[in-house]
Amino acid sequence: MNRLALVSGLVALAVTIAACGGSLSLTEYADQLEEFGMEASDRFNRAEAVLFAPDATLEEARSALATTATIRREFHDQLEGLDPPEQMAELHSLLIESHADIVEAQQAWADTAPSADSVEELLTNTEAEVFRTIGAIGLEVCRELQKAFDSTKERAALEGTPWLPAEMQETVEVAFGCG
Repeated sequence: MNRLALVSGLVALAVTIAACGGSLSLTEYADQLEEFGMEASDRFNRAEAVLFAPDATLEEARSALATTATIRREFHDQLEGLDPPEQMAELHSLLIESHADIVEAQQAWADTAPSADSVEELLTNTEAEVFRTIGAIGLEVCRELQKAFDSTKERAALEGTPWLPAEMQETVEVAFGCG
């Protein structure tokens, strides 16, 4: 393939990708994910500090667990409200799907709180274990998202290439804290 044909093919691909994109640019999408995640994480950390405190009363633990379920639902609503760029659409759908499972598992766990006789029982019951297992799957999706954004660093070599659309040169640096 000659160089002109290669350049023409890349330009056509870039135009097609740009035309199919969501309403957010890759950077805007990443920034929104990071912002939503940081806000939720701060709220989770406060609630979980109470839930897992060694001296937490059963009522405090019940309330903290209900709070974490609410935070999770609100975060999920924010995720669903995002319109990702085309290049992230499939991964975003996976994120929504896996997070919906996490929301459901966390709510099921929170629903057991009224019948728990102790904090220990609340933290170790079957629903808590299911939540932790499903949460681990969600963590893998988070890592895949992080990896996808990290891979944009390779585009830095294309920066300033006049015949490539900006979105093909876009590099994104985010830290989701996928532990």
